[in-house]
Amino acid sequence: MKTKRIIAAITALTILGGAFPISTVSNNVIASANAAADVITLKSQNEPNGLVQNNVKYELYSDYAVVAYASPKYNENLTKVVIPDEIDGLPVVEIKGGAFDSCDLVNVKFGKNIKIIGDYAFNNTALTEIEFPESLEKIGSNSFAYCDKLEKVVFNDNLQSIGRYAFTSCRALTSVELPNSLVKLDKGTFKKCDNITEVKLGSSLKYIEDEAFKSCSMLSNIELGNGIVSIGKKVFDDDNIDSIVIPASINTLNGCPLYSNYYDDKTYDTAIIIKNYDCMLSSNGTDWRKFVIVCEENSEPHKFAKENNLRFCTPEQYESGEYEKERKPLEYEEYSVIDLGTMKCTMYADGCSIQDISMGDAEEIIIPDEIEGVPVIEVSAGPFDYEKNTKVKKIIFGKNVRRIGSLAFFKFPALEEVIFGENIEEIGDCAFYLCSSLAKVSFKYNSDSSYHLKEIKRNTFYFSQIKMMVLPESVEYIERYGIYARDIWSTTDGYSIVTVLNPECHFEYDSVRGDDRLIICGFDNSTAEKYAQDNDILFMQIDSIEDLSKLENTTEYKYLDPFYIGRLAGDTNCDGQIDLSDAVLIMQALSNPNRYGLNGSDPKHITEQGVKNGDVHFPKNGITSTDALWIQDYLLGDFDSFD
Repeated sequence: MKTKRIIAAITALTILGGAFPISTVSNNVIASANAAADVITLKSQNEPNGLVQNNVKYELYSDYAVVAYASPKYNENLTKVVIPDEIDGLPVVEIKGGAFDSCDLVNVKFGKNIKIIGDYAFNNTALTEIEFPESLEKIGSNSFAYCDKLEKVVFNDNLQSIGRYAFTSCRALTSVELPNSLVKLDKGTFKKCDNITEVKLGSSLKYIEDEAFKSCSMLSNIELGNGIVSIGKKVFDDDNIDSIVIPASINTLNGCPLYSNYYDDKTYDTAIIIKNYDCMLSSNGTDWRKFVIVCEENSEPHKFAKENNLRFCTPEQYESGEYEKERKPLEYEEYSVIDLGTMKCTMYADGCSIQDISMGDAEEIIIPDEIEGVPVIEVSAGPFDYEKNTKVKKIIFGKNVRRIGSLAFFKFPALEEVIFGENIEEIGDCAFYLCSSLAKVSFKYNSDSSYHLKEIKRNTFYFSQIKMMVLPESVEYIERYGIYARDIWSTTDGYSIVTVLNPECHFEYDSVRGDDRLIICGFDNSTAEKYAQDNDILFMQIDSIEDLSKLENTTEYKYLDPFYIGRLAGDTNCDGQIDLSDAVLIMQALSNPNRYGLNGSDPKHITEQGVKNGDVHFPKNGITSTDALWIQDYLLGDFDSFD
């Protein structure tokens, strides 16, 4: 694997649409002929040696080795794997993302040097039991998701992090004991493990993210402990939970920590016992109505309960049982439906939701800021009927739209451009799935120059034709296939540029994909750069947000073709200048290849870079005598450049 990296200074972006007068200074540094001009650097990572052992492919680097993937010939019926401590004398420290994804794997034994298990590494396998080595530090997102035969997991004492949805839908798990080393439990880690009855949280655990145990319907007893400082929304189901104690160490509940199914058969309300007098509560898209808030009178939780007409009682009333336990029928929010012809809207007290769109022959959808004075805050989950929207090319979302539901614009065939409003917070998974003409996606700045969007969910822009997308600095996470640009070669300008402004954004395995003309743009030493390097994707560095306007206005991308990178057209002998000796070398290489050809005996024979430089007449077709003639004409002033 050769990793290509383009690093450009700010003004260097302007050269994308014009000439590229660059000369080779060394194998890894390419500088402008003008010493004062901007610098572009091309770095290559040495291709690791590959080795297949027991049907597993390993990559060998200078001082370590990684598990790359199961050999394609055997990955469907591979049932047992032993990861060695070392291979070819190198410690095996990592299992790469997707290494055994969807294999028939039943048993795995980890070597003692494994530190990282990548995203989706064992996703959808038939594993029944796992014991992690003491060396393990990180378990990636979705790494053991949908292992529905997994009955037992033994965690090690040095584990530092578990990624989101790492064990989701492991339906055979019955208990979980987390190690004392673990500080954070990520989003949805054990979601839909619906046979778990017991969970022991480690002593160092501080953060529990959203939905960590959601849909674990058999879980009945949870002790959070006083070390917890943050707990997300909808973390636990209330199906079998009588009460949950929120310790005094928690200062904020940004959403209800329990999730309740409106249609369950439970006849009593679960008690949420809040120990911190000053703990601030908010709804954040959750519903507190099926719970009893237990708190001190006149405390912040008490004020929240009164403001939202929620049931509450004091700790003394709860202990004595002197509070209303029986569940009352919920009062559902009143709403009305408005048919605007092209849209159907549901009007709620806090805002309007677009429920259906039917544009006919119209080429543009504008989601308004308001309808009848009510802010439009949501475009609901789809899919909307694409057969009623076959000519829609552009969608503009109003400034109040906060949420776009899953599959909303699934398979809109003609959609080319999407502009999100400044307050967008959530774009559902598969929202623009199979929008095969979608080329441009942009986000408007908020009035305070900020954004609220935190993540790009799975398959959101899958199978698109993205040519330009700039993800705002608020985006912290990109899930698998969040952005998947396909068939870019078939387009006229032929490049897909995805810019990620958050230098610490997390990229899941296969989160941003495309063909050979995909370019990831970001800051130096960012996670975007590392992801590009790890996945053999072109990377372009920017130094400021202001630089993006130059990139966005670029219409000609051919100089990002690997053929043109590091090429000074006409400099056949690679001495940094163009003169008659360059034309002479072409003729020598053609007439006497044994001496001056690519493998010639003369020390000054033509090189591969020289062939690229000298190939000026119909580039990429190889050097001919016409190329020598063109170089002579250039030196005589017949034309200013070789473009």
